[in-house]
Amino acid sequence: AWFAFVPLFLIISHAQNRSQALGYSLIAGMAFFGFSMHWLTNVTPVGWILLAFMESVYFALFGWLAYEGIYSRRSLVFRIIWIGLAWTATEIFRSEMPVFGFGWNLLAYSQASYPVMIQSANIFGAYGLGFLIAVVNGCLFELLAPKKNRKRGVPAALFAAALLILGAILFYGDRTLAQEKKP
Repeated sequence: AWFAFVPLFLIISHAQNRSQALGYSLIAGMAFFGFSMHWLTNVTPVGWILLAFMESVYFALFGWLAYEGIYSRRSLVFRIIWIGLAWTATEIFRSEMPVFGFGWNLLAYSQASYPVMIQSANIFGAYGLGFLIAVVNGCLFELLAPKKNRKRGVPAALFAAALLILGAILFYGDRTLAQEKKP
């Protein structure tokens, strides 16, 4: 999860326009939700396809917002925070929307198998942890994306920011788990 969006961002960054970014993101969403919710084929194959498509529309919305952020003329920090906010907003909208809200596959759920990493959810919640994961993805994308006239030190700062977030989450998780072991 910590680098899973980087390929999507690289593809979006080569999109010719917003609709192409939407299309790429919709396809990525269909692949993700189609595979992750395959269990629904045992209940209703048609429902599986419809739900995967419905959830993919939110992914397309995120892709459009990410495209807007990537092509923004704002600062690098703004673009990275924008990606985190865009993900978080679409995740909240996808999960909490009345009638159609479906909170499966939140980004933070990817950390459930890693007790040290999931501990920060007790501070930030699932949406906040998802925001941090998306920000790290934004840092790694900006680090890997070819840029003209990149200032010296920017790649090191991007890498350091990603490591700082990961390190803080690991440190907090380790300290939290160590406290739980004490009587």
